[in-house]
Amino acid sequence: MKKRIKDIVIKARYRKTHKNIERLAESIQTVGLLQPIVVDMENQLICGARRIKAYEFLGRDEIPTRQIDIKNLLLGEYAENIMRENFTLDEKVAIGEAVEKEMGNRQGQRTDTTLVEILPQVEKGEKTRQVAAERAGFGNETTYRQAKVIAAKASPEVLDKIDSGKSTINREYKAIVKAKEKKEQVEAVVSTKKGKINGYWLFQSQGHSQLLRKYTHDGY
Repeated sequence: MKKRIKDIVIKARYRKTHKNIERLAESIQTVGLLQPIVVDMENQLICGARRIKAYEFLGRDEIPTRQIDIKNLLLGEYAENIMRENFTLDEKVAIGEAVEKEMGNRQGQRTDTTLVEILPQVEKGEKTRQVAAERAGFGNETTYRQAKVIAAKASPEVLDKIDSGKSTINREYKAIVKAKEKKEQVEAVVSTKKGKINGYWLFQSQGHSQLLRKYTHDGY
């Protein structure tokens, strides 16, 4: 289906600077929009802010849209369809976060009624993130947690590799963690050895082991 862009409700968290809009618009102009945006039943945007910006850049008023009933998804009425739909990783993360938000809203609204009574499909003691992971098609909380990190930190190229099956969530998550740890190690060395800027540049060009050897050989 298509929806008028002016009818889509975009929350504050989506109102941020988006990079490479012109490049995305050029791709849309050439091959079309490969992934429709996703909204809930109230037309609130779940994911696809960059695609909307690209369509606006092209001067278009309507955009292909997929609509998801988060409440029914939470109740498990068509959670299995998420696995069959061609959702990208960041879209599934956004759907999971929408499920988490809906669960939080229901918990906040209850009085003496337990969450289990409101949501009979959710077993007692089951974590919110685990439910969100299953409803969004990740299968387990660990994969969902890793996917959230990737969606927030990874480049579009990395996301494309996962979506195309050329890489995995676990592999790219480990790469992000490893890069973070290496960055922290370098920052620790540089902050301890103030003024040894050459050592920092040596790390960038030759690797962490070379940096440590430099400090060792120079007696720092």
